[in-house]
Amino acid sequence: FYSGQWMVTAEPKQKDACGLGSTTFFDQVLHLEVDGSQASGFVDILDFHIEYTGALDGKMLTLEGSYMESQETLGLTTTIDHVESYEVTFQSLTTFTGILHDHFEVEGALPFSCDLYWQVTGVRQ
Repeated sequence: FYSGQWMVTAEPKQKDACGLGSTTFFDQVLHLEVDGSQASGFVDILDFHIEYTGALDGKMLTLEGSYMESQETLGLTTTIDHVESYEVTFQSLTTFTGILHDHFEVEGALPFSCDLYWQVTGVRQ
C-alpha cells in the first residue's frame, strides 16, 4: 500500500556542497514499488534517471541508487559519481519523512568526495 508516486521535497532547498559552492535540491517524484519487504523505484530529475532498490521493514524504507554526471570546463571533462540513499519512515499512508544522503566523488587531477544530507518529506500524489 506504499506503492505509487511520491512528491519529495527538502528543507532547506539549498546548502553548501563541501566548499564547492551552493547546491539546490530539486523537488522530484519518486515512483515507488513495494512488494512485501522488497522495494524499488526511480526518479527522473534534470537529465538523470536514477533507479533505486531497497527494502521496507515495518514503516522504515531504505533505497539506494547511483548515477554519473560529467561536466566539461575549459576542455577538461570531470566525472562525478553519485550514490544516493533514502532512509525514511512512513508517518501515514500518505506521508513519509527522513533523510536523503547524496555521496559523490569527483574524479580527475584533484579527486574529491562529499556527503550531503537532505531532510526530506514525501507526499503521495
